[in-house]
Amino acid sequence: MSGEDSKLPVVLLEKCAGTTSVKCNDVLFTGSPEEPSANIVYFGGDLQDFKTEMTKYSEGCEYVQWNLKSTARLLHNRFSSLSRWPNPHIWVIRPSHWVRQSFAAYTNFLPFDERTVPRIGHDLTRFSALEQLNRVLHSAVAQMHNTHIDYRTHLRAPLCLIGFSKGCCVLIQMLYELAYCAYFARELDTSTGPSRSTQELLSRLDSIYWLDGGHAGLDNQWPTASNILSRLNPTRTPKMYIYGTSYQLMNPHKPWKSRDYHRFLEILRHHNFPHKHGILSTASDDSRYTEPSLHSHFELLRQFPIENSI
Repeated sequence: MSGEDSKLPVVLLEKCAGTTSVKCNDVLFTGSPEEPSANIVYFGGDLQDFKTEMTKYSEGCEYVQWNLKSTARLLHNRFSSLSRWPNPHIWVIRPSHWVRQSFAAYTNFLPFDERTVPRIGHDLTRFSALEQLNRVLHSAVAQMHNTHIDYRTHLRAPLCLIGFSKGCCVLIQMLYELAYCAYFARELDTSTGPSRSTQELLSRLDSIYWLDGGHAGLDNQWPTASNILSRLNPTRTPKMYIYGTSYQLMNPHKPWKSRDYHRFLEILRHHNFPHKHGILSTASDDSRYTEPSLHSHFELLRQFPIENSI
């Protein structure tokens, strides 16, 4: 994969503990030993796994360049050279469950059905996804302190969340949960909220990137629950960067994906939430010769704009 620093070490942190003993996620870390200027957390899509797993079946082999380790390096290269964060620490969270090797399910963050369709909006006031994020990241940092003592990893830097494809469903669940957190809500309600540790992490949430979100369901492709999103305070809502490709958003056979995308943008505009958006034409997407492809979908990871501010 061009644009990645192949010499940059990527550390596998296995079975990072979550909110319960059975909710563990593998995490990949990459970054320099110095203190982070930002912590960037990535949730990938279907197919994206360890290289050793992807090479076990034909479709995985075709897209093996987008394995989690290479993607971690790519994100570090792009953010360190283009963003306001010269020394980002990248944390890639691996899905805890796979169906037929290629279909990802982040079952430790929200429920999924047997087809890996997410059940978004489940038990929002329990803050399950946000609590899981906090616990997994703290566990990952603790592992780094134990195994790589020369790395100055911590969670006190600005936090940026990135979801790609299936990974965006985790972001939707988290955004809905944020609407019930006192810090992010329009009306102060101290009766509900995540743990103090999770609130401390969320106080550093700077931005969220949504990259070509989608899954096999017919709804909740993007955040469209206006009754939930209307609870958010636009002055405290994290900056949102929303980018897609024609693979997801111009598919005549799946019009609900474009429908939800444009509905999400309408809600953001209506409530004056800070955001930028665009449907990008990636280098491998040439509609003169072929329909938008999965290759153009993945290519977005190399080409989405890295924003400094809104």
